[in-house]
Amino acid sequence: MPRFKVWTKEAQRELLALFDLLKADPFQGNDYHDEVQYAGPNAVKLVGAFAVVFYVDHAVKEVKILDILSADDIE
Repeated sequence: MPRFKVWTKEAQRELLALFDLLKADPFQGNDYHDEVQYAGPNAVKLVGAFAVVFYVDHAVKEVKILDILSADDIE
């Protein structure tokens, strides 16, 4: 998926809904874990055609979105 691809309004709404869910409860179940590409215990959550890679920073109580990939790219 190109980095600066223009997403549809529906895709944008799906991603924003996921971000709101992560904000409300960052410790919900994850679909995958990624420790190779980002050198850490990161979570991957699938939403629609997207895979959102994120990290929960417990010390500062933040959810950090590291990447948004195509769900087809997740192994």
